Amino acid sequence: MTWEKRLHCRAFFLCYNYFVMTTEIIVKSDLELGTWRGIGGAITEASAYNYSKLEPEKKRHFLEAYYGKNGLDYHWGRICIGSNDFCLEPFEYSRQNNLDDFSIEHDKKWLLPMLKDILKQKN
Repeated sequence: MTWEKRLHCRAFFLCYNYFVMTTEIIVKSDLELGTWRGIGGAITEASAYNYSKLEPEKKRHFLEAYYGKNGLDYHWGRICIGSNDFCLEPFEYSRQNNLDDFSIEHDKKWLLPMLKDILKQKN
């Protein structure tokens, strides 16, 4: 037996007047498009910096809330490669085309310690 769940969403757009648009979303349980592998989030230098400022007990609570079995149980994390708008300052992994000066030294201060703690939490 298949089922359908209908969700009604209202989106409000401000133009000259308020305009209300109604959209119907139909969820079909018998339609399989792929395998669910979990959810995740972005792990940025800004979030790693803030994480580094937490007391050990708050870090444990944060890791459990996001990556623990009793929390959101994140399975995936997206990290940026190189400098971006969530970094505390601009940087480059390399300034040479041949990458002879390639270094992840910048990530060792905040990002890598947080990633290591996340891996400990997941294992």
